[in-house]
Amino acid sequence: MLRRVAKRRAATHAVRKLKLATRGVAVVLILIAIVALMEKGPPPLYVFSGASPANPGSLGTYTLLLSIRDRYPETTAVFILNDLRFPAGTDRCLYIVISPEKPYTADEARHIANALRTCRRPAVLVADEATTSNSILEALGVSARVVGRVVLDSVTGLPYPNATFTISGREFRVALDIASAVEGGSSIVGIVDKGLLYGSAGPPAPIPVAVEESRGNLTVMVIGDGSLFLNQVMESPQGAVYKELAMAIVDKLCGGDPRCYVVFDGSHYTGVPAQKMLSEMGRVLASITPFDVLWLVPMLIAEVLHPAIWMPLLVDALNKGTKELMGMPSGPTILMLLSLAAGYYVVRKLYPRVPDSKLPEQVEREEFATGDVRSAILSGRYRLTKQDFA
Repeated sequence: MLRRVAKRRAATHAVRKLKLATRGVAVVLILIAIVALMEKGPPPLYVFSGASPANPGSLGTYTLLLSIRDRYPETTAVFILNDLRFPAGTDRCLYIVISPEKPYTADEARHIANALRTCRRPAVLVADEATTSNSILEALGVSARVVGRVVLDSVTGLPYPNATFTISGREFRVALDIASAVEGGSSIVGIVDKGLLYGSAGPPAPIPVAVEESRGNLTVMVIGDGSLFLNQVMESPQGAVYKELAMAIVDKLCGGDPRCYVVFDGSHYTGVPAQKMLSEMGRVLASITPFDVLWLVPMLIAEVLHPAIWMPLLVDALNKGTKELMGMPSGPTILMLLSLAAGYYVVRKLYPRVPDSKLPEQVEREEFATGDVRSAILSGRYRLTKQDFA
């Protein structure tokens, strides 16, 4: 019985040591992971307030990207121009540029043009109210350009005139939002019937706001208004018309081929790093609606939970607290008592007291036998049975 108790105690002690070792390894691994995450820093999360395809907010074009991807599965976005490459043997490809915020250098424009030449039948859609995208059109060798002068409604004098687009024989009547006139091209596909150019004293006249041009196997469409494709427009009560217009344009440029490789340019938009959102919240909130908070909050939570954000603040707070505590008359004593209490708590958790197991009561009996019985047993003339011990 005593041997069984000893074995049970040894097994309990071994299990306790195994648990302590496993717990210690887990704590060390967690600390290593936290230090590694701090060293690497938080992931590069950005909030785009412009017409970036990565912006699901009101002024982004993420909704358009999803709509196109539903019809053309090979739809993606490029955020670093050096990564712009079309798969070998691509027949039709479409490059979409919508209201870029940063200008293109001559080298960047040439890189886009060279990438498009790897497709058999490339196409480009430029929707821009500024002249930022003209360097791409120049590199492509087409005559279409964005003028950069705002088109006004001849009746109201406001920059919100109605325009008529004719795409593949279909007409679309939509309202523009601070659009620019365009020039060049081989055919006009979008026009304001009676418009005025800002700063012009002439009478109302037809003003082209969208042109199409073909040069060899390349097709280019230039529209002087990128707001036609924003999320807030696509998701508005009148959004169905704008979505039909957008899809009609894409279908024309892709030839209706579902294998068309569509790429959104997301490389020329200004993003606010997530860690700077709190300090630049005014800038971010100036271009979003309350609904956009639904996608901003998860990004903020992911940023705040990263050890590179809260660990330095925690260590700094502990340092300041310890310094203030040591400056008090009874501070060192309080700190020592707290350290002892914490150490005692850790030791008690790692090595808990285990009370001794109570042994069961032992009953002893003494048996006496005569010499004759003993001799009979030893000689084998009598054998003991269970009844002899009952």
